[in-house]
Amino acid sequence: MFSTWEKELHKIVFDRRYLLLPSKERKQVYEQYVKERADDERKEKVRKLRQRKEDFRQLLIDAKLRGRYVHSRTRVNSHKSIS
Repeated sequence: MFSTWEKELHKIVFDRRYLLLPSKERKQVYEQYVKERADDERKEKVRKLRQRKEDFRQLLIDAKLRGRYVHSRTRVNSHKSIS
């Protein structure tokens, strides 16, 4: 989540580049930038998730596991009989 224009304004108002745009365009440009950055970050997150899934699939292939893997556990009786 990105910060609002109002919260960030005090950080940029004294930068000489702040005056490059007319006052009514500054907030619009900031909001457009935030939207583009958020979209880029979402796309990157999706790309990383897909890569992790593909890496895991490759791990299964490399381990020669196919289809469903059934793990059977044997229960160990923790109670000892008293003789």
